[in-house]
Amino acid sequence: MQMHLLSGGRVRTRKSTYLPATDRAETIELPVVCALLRHRQGNVLFDTGCHPEVATDATRWGGLARVMTPIMAADDNVVAGLKGLGLAPDDVDNTWDAVALEKSLVEIRRIAGCGATVICGHDDRQWRTLRKGADAYD
Repeated sequence: MQMHLLSGGRVRTRKSTYLPATDRAETIELPVVCALLRHRQGNVLFDTGCHPEVATDATRWGGLARVMTPIMAADDNVVAGLKGLGLAPDDVDNTWDAVALEKSLVEIRRIAGCGATVICGHDDRQWRTLRKGADAYD
């Protein structure tokens, strides 16, 4: 088995989101990391990262863009990372995504349509919070 860490983009947000004692005006830049496990039984991708289009159009995020800013190049996404490994989105057999709102693998639904399993791993409270600013993703 092999594990590849892929870039899913990069974002800027308030540092106080992660460190509550920090001044609310202070920001932090964070990488969005995705992991691809290549196994003889199939390829599993953990997190799909930011949608490639947010690099040039943050409005795709809807309300989420008020609290998080994409700061990545147009080719800084998981689709480009897969391509660098000689893979395409259709080569991913299973995707585990914490949010599954971005659908960055040329729409995650396409992967599901190829027979892959898409699993979202967060509780109902997190889901409701995330959905408040994510209406545009559907």
